Amino acid sequence: MGEIREFRSLASGVPWLSVPGRLAAVVVGAISDRPSPRSTDEAEETRGRIKWIDRELIPSIHQHHGTLIICTADRFIAIFENPVEAAQCGVIIRQSIVERNQLLPRRRWIQYRIGVDLGHVITDTNKIYGEGVYAASGLAAIAGPDQLCISGGLYEQIKHKLFYTYESLGDRKVKNIAKPVTVYRMLADPDSFNKNRTRYEIILLSLVSLILTVIAGGGMCYLFGQGQY
Repeated sequence: MGEIREFRSLASGVPWLSVPGRLAAVVVGAISDRPSPRSTDEAEETRGRIKWIDRELIPSIHQHHGTLIICTADRFIAIFENPVEAAQCGVIIRQSIVERNQLLPRRRWIQYRIGVDLGHVITDTNKIYGEGVYAASGLAAIAGPDQLCISGGLYEQIKHKLFYTYESLGDRKVKNIAKPVTVYRMLADPDSFNKNRTRYEIILLSLVSLILTVIAGGGMCYLFGQGQY
C-alpha cells in the first residue's frame, strides 16, 4: 500500500498503529490525472510540489487531532477521532492545494480527489484497512478533481455543525463495500460559509420581525383596551 509513516496523534499522544481496530473518520486523498513532466526541470518541479503538499498535510492533520497513516506521491490516508475535524481538515487541504494551483499555469496543476467516511478501521505496522478506508477511497474516486465527497453517515454527524453546502449524489456502488453508499458532495467553496450565514441571518431577521410584530400588536390591543374604560 505504499510508504507507511507513523505520526503521533496530538489528541492522545499514542500511535494509532498500535490500536487493532476502532471506529474512525477516514480522509483519503488521491491525485487526479497528475500531469506528465515535459522536461527534467518540470519533473523536479512536480516532485517539489508533491513535497510541498506533504508538508502542508502534516500540520493540518495534526491541528485537527488526526494521524497521517499513509503518504505517497499519489495519495494519503489520515484518520481522526472526530468526524467534524476530519471534514474540516479535508476542506482545508483541498483549499490549500487549489490556492497553490492558482499560482501556476493550468498544465502544471496537481489536483486531488478527496473522500471522507466514518467507519471501522483496522491498522497494524504494515497496513491499514477496513470498511472506513474502503468507503473513503471509493468516495475519493467518485469525487471530481478538487472536489470532496463524504458518506451519508458522516453527513449526519456534521450537517448541523459545519457551514457548507452539501449536494446529494444519491446511493452509489463503491468497490469493496457490499451495500451502496449514500454520497454527498461537500461544496467547500469560499462563498459557502457566506451563503449559509446569509440564509441564517434572513431566518433570524424574520423571527425578530415576527416577535416585534407580536409585541407591537399586544401593545396596541392593550392601549385600545384601556381606551374602552
